[in-house]
Amino acid sequence: ELEIPEENPDLSKVQYSPFSPIFTDISESIKDHKNLFEIKTEEWSYEQEYRIICKGEFYELPNPIKKIYLGHKISSERAKILRSILPSSVEVVQMKLDSYQGKVVPET
Repeated sequence: ELEIPEENPDLSKVQYSPFSPIFTDISESIKDHKNLFEIKTEEWSYEQEYRIICKGEFYELPNPIKKIYLGHKISSERAKILRSILPSSVEVVQMKLDSYQGKVVPET
């Protein structure tokens, strides 16, 4: 989680669709490639995700990272390593699978 100004041209709001994007040789333009990375299937809509899609290999963030969400399948060893190398200013949130609601939620 980080703050990026909405007017940033590299920032794209993810669109959620019942269909997965299809990668083919026909998708040649930069716009075609960008569109492929702006779509996810509907089961991920709870994320309300934005993505940074740029031409370069790396992207310089305009602000520091505030929070990192760890997936529910991450090993405790990897989570421990990650927490040990991150600055204390970055909040780490462990996610868990809530089988009652059928979705991934933060551990409390």
